[in-house]
Amino acid sequence: MIQKITGVASKVSRFCLMQQRGLNYHLLILSGQVYAAIEQAVQHAPQMAEAHNLKGLVCECQGNFSAAIAAFKMAGYMLASTVGVDHLSLANKSNLVSLNLARVLCKVSFLPLSFSRFCNSDA
Repeated sequence: MIQKITGVASKVSRFCLMQQRGLNYHLLILSGQVYAAIEQAVQHAPQMAEAHNLKGLVCECQGNFSAAIAAFKMAGYMLASTVGVDHLSLANKSNLVSLNLARVLCKVSFLPLSFSRFCNSDA
């Protein structure tokens, strides 16, 4: 399951990057296949922060910012409740999720909240 999530993660990252660069790959995201795979990952492993983070990325690419915010918040919650993991790795993941959340909050003009979230990400 983790390998499947990792494979989907790299595809989502490439598609989002290509979309941000103006390439016409957003149709693949909008097709629903990527979202369905991520949703399946979240259903099978709801405790995995990576799955929620990926769902946030897909929702962001689709323009569904409220769902992206909810997914990034859930990923942050999952990371905050994680125990027995390398603290440096956990901090890196937590910072990544916080940056993703801050970026989406900026897109929907919640600038004070996004700055606050970013500044408190390493606390």
